[in-house]
Parts: sequence; C-alpha cells; structure tokens
Amino acid sequence: MHDVARHAGVSVATASHVPNATRPVRPATRGAVSGPCPHSATRLIRRPAPSSPPAPAPDP
Repeated sequence: MHDVARHAGVSVATASHVPNATRPVRPATRGAVSGPCPHSATRLIRRPAPSSPPAPAPDP
C-alpha cells in the first residue's frame, strides 16, 4: 500500500480508503490510486469484488 500511495502522490490512509470505501475519495484521487501502476498491489486494488458468493455444487 505504501508503494501505491507514493506512486499516486497521496497518503497511505487515502490509498487505503479507495478499495475499502471507508471514506469518500475524490474521483481524481480514486483514479490516481486505482490507475496504472507497476506494482502488484495495485492489481489487487483494481480487481472487482465478487457480486455474490459462488453457488454450492449439487449433490451427486
């Protein structure tokens, strides 16, 4: 998260609020945090959350 924040030019706290949606973040700031970054942490942040859990497998 530190690398993402440094790359986006924001604090670690602000970078953390983007994926966690714990506080409002300006659209430009959200884009800077979620935008292209060479670090793998950004790929984790940009991955959409599943909309619902997978259905259980049927009994054989």
